[in-house]
Amino acid sequence: VSPAKYLIVATPTPAKVAYVRVRRGGGIQSAWRGGGSELTSLIGAGLVRPTGVAVEQISRRLIVADPGAKRISAYPLWTHEGMLFAGAPVALAQDVEAEGVATDGSGNIFFTDAANNRVLRIRASQALRAAPVSQVVYEGDASPAYVRAPAGLAADSFYAYWANHGNGSEDGSIVRGLERPAPVTPRDDPNVAALVESVSAPTGICVAVDNVYYARADASIYGVKKAGGAPVAISDKLVNPRGCAWDGAGTVYVADQGADAIYSFAGNM
Repeated sequence: VSPAKYLIVATPTPAKVAYVRVRRGGGIQSAWRGGGSELTSLIGAGLVRPTGVAVEQISRRLIVADPGAKRISAYPLWTHEGMLFAGAPVALAQDVEAEGVATDGSGNIFFTDAANNRVLRIRASQALRAAPVSQVVYEGDASPAYVRAPAGLAADSFYAYWANHGNGSEDGSIVRGLERPAPVTPRDDPNVAALVESVSAPTGICVAVDNVYYARADASIYGVKKAGGAPVAISDKLVNPRGCAWDGAGTVYVADQGADAIYSFAGNM
């Protein structure tokens, strides 16, 4: 949230959303273990198992994916004396087990539907309506498996990026697709491309400048160029990395659920 920056984190257990304020230079004022005080609670009620969060900067709303409640909600955000507050939620989508959610610079909202192998979008023109309509952007698990149990999700001004969890072994993948694709099937879709294949159950994903970072089930985090190429290992010293986020400047943050910690690294690669 501008002009002050906050790092917002969803925790499935206990079910809540919390935050820390980001200092200049990318440091955080508090975090989990080893980082000072505890995270500050932002949303402590009405959640079941939140797994994904994204901030829609134009409307200043926090978008929360809660697959436990089968709901995606939007919370208005505001600040006062350096603290962040969230108002009453509005449902954006229901009866969907979305693990990941993302927004782009135009106010469009994207989310995954792992059970039905889909990536969906709520257009900016729909997002503020009383009953917004979502539309399927990509779907199907045909070969090549462009959409197969998608988990984490990220977006920039041109593309959506998602982490296919697959069946939990080595058949996961990192995929890039145009935000506004032509109406063709995923099997022969020229709008989508697998950036990385044979990934061990990837979960969280984020974009930073021309890089895509993703967490893997083997306690590591990797990066790959948006244009593709060989993936680069960033760290293999984590416990259970989940989501990641870029601060818009030079720092990427990783939430490690297994270590109850937030780590950071430089966003260039």
